[in-house]
Amino acid sequence: MRYQLTDDTMIRAAWTNSVVRPTFGQLAPGFVIDGDDAEFGNPDLKPLESINYDLGIEHYMGRAGVVSAYLFYKDIDNFIYNTDLAGTGQWAAFDEALSFQNGSSAKLYGLELAYSQKLDWLPAPWNGLLLGANATFSQSDADIEGQGMQRSIDLPNHSDTVGNLMLGWENDRLNLRLAANYKSDYLYEVAGIDDEAHDLYVDDQLFVDFKAGYFITPSLQLTFEALNLTDETYYVYSGRHAYNAQYEEYGPTYKLGLTLTHF
Repeated sequence: MRYQLTDDTMIRAAWTNSVVRPTFGQLAPGFVIDGDDAEFGNPDLKPLESINYDLGIEHYMGRAGVVSAYLFYKDIDNFIYNTDLAGTGQWAAFDEALSFQNGSSAKLYGLELAYSQKLDWLPAPWNGLLLGANATFSQSDADIEGQGMQRSIDLPNHSDTVGNLMLGWENDRLNLRLAANYKSDYLYEVAGIDDEAHDLYVDDQLFVDFKAGYFITPSLQLTFEALNLTDETYYVYSGRHAYNAQYEEYGPTYKLGLTLTHF
């Protein structure tokens, strides 16, 4: 549903019902066992079901600009999460037994803010300047059950704060983009139902990327990408930030390409 306030301002409201089925990897019945470590799928997983509500306002600024704000709420059943079953049932003698389980229910609500605009009214050479920013602030509450017990967790694999900032410039031949992408820490893997202290979390990350493209001819473009310029690391901690469970460095990645478009 949408309601036009003025020629350039609109209110939108939506209600949707969505179903997300488990992946083949999550459903796989096979096992990988290496000594006291095991990894396996769960063929009994149920699909995630969600009822989603959105309410927002959008304001258009000319032909190349928009600012918007949206409130959202999601009521979720049967979300899927990573878990370590070592020390329980048939995995009692294992140090690690990674698999997947269904949570019972979860609620997610928050606010989305976005802005983008091409400043084509500026004097040369700035009249191709591009600005873009968006941020999502949310809260979640999820419940899991097992072994006759129940506890509340954050919605797995979900960051409470996500943001993107982009600065660019373009004309008919050259386009440039510098972007920063941020996401806060999130729950990655649930330990035993009675072992909250060993849940695994991925630390917050900030990536800075640069992209450029130049049209040598109308159908031939030279492109360059520089990804992860800040050499952001991947850090996983157990329960508390000081307890390192995994640490990886990848370094920046550079790509140079040539694209021919002929149609």
